[in-house]
Amino acid sequence: MTPESWQTPLAVMVLFAVLLMATAMLRRYQAYKATQRARLKALVLHADWMEDLLSRLAGVSLSQSLRTALYDHLATQYLAIARLYPDLPGLGEKVDASRKPVANDTPGMGGGVPSIGDRSEYLRLLGSIDDMIRFLDSRGKTLKQAGAFLRDWYVELHERRAELDTRYLVVEANRLQANGNFRKASQVLGTSLEHLRARGPQTGFVQELYAEVKDMRDRVRIGDSILPVEEPVPGKALDQISNRSSAA
Repeated sequence: MTPESWQTPLAVMVLFAVLLMATAMLRRYQAYKATQRARLKALVLHADWMEDLLSRLAGVSLSQSLRTALYDHLATQYLAIARLYPDLPGLGEKVDASRKPVANDTPGMGGGVPSIGDRSEYLRLLGSIDDMIRFLDSRGKTLKQAGAFLRDWYVELHERRAELDTRYLVVEANRLQANGNFRKASQVLGTSLEHLRARGPQTGFVQELYAEVKDMRDRVRIGDSILPVEEPVPGKALDQISNRSSAA
C-alpha cells in the first residue's frame, strides 16, 4: 500500500479523534456550567432565606456579636454570587448593606422579644428563632468569631425562645383570668412551666422566669389576681431580660 493510500483513512481517524475530543470537552463544559448554575441557585436561595430570616428577627433583641456574624455570613454569600453573576441587579447595594456596622440591640420595655399580637404572630416568631437555632446547628461553626461565641449564641437564642413562649402564655393566662376562667389560666401557666423545664436553658434568666410564672400560677389557684392583661411579661424579669439580651 502506497503512502498516498493511507492519507484518506488517516485523515478520517484524526478527524474522528478531534471530534471525540471536542465532544468530551463540550460535555465537560456543559457539566461545569450546570454545576455553576446549581451553585449560583443555591447561593441565591440561601442568601434570600437568610435575608428574610434576619428581617423576621428584626424585633428580637440579639447580641452585637451574633448579628455581626450573621450579616458577615450574608455578605460572604453575596460576594460568592458576585463572582458567578457580577451583573446581578442590586447586588452591590446588598453587599454594602450587609457590611454596615451592627449596633448592639437594646431591649425595649417589654424585654428581648416584641409584643405578640395573636397566636399566628407567636408561631411565626417561634419558628423564626427555631430556624436560627437550626442554622447554627448546620453552619454555626463557619461563622465569624464562632470559636469564641457559638455557645453564647445558643444560650441567647434559647433564652429568647423561652421569653417569647412565656410572654405569649402569660398574656393568654391573663386574658383567661379576666374572663373569670381561673382554672384554665392555671393550666396555661402550668404549660409555661413545663416548657421552661423542657426547653430551658437552665440559666439565671430562665430560672427567674420560672419562679415568676410559678408564683403567678400559685396565686391563680387560690383565686388571687396576677398581672393585668396589658402587662405582657413577668414584671421582675424585665431587668433580667435587659441584662441578658446582650450576654453574647
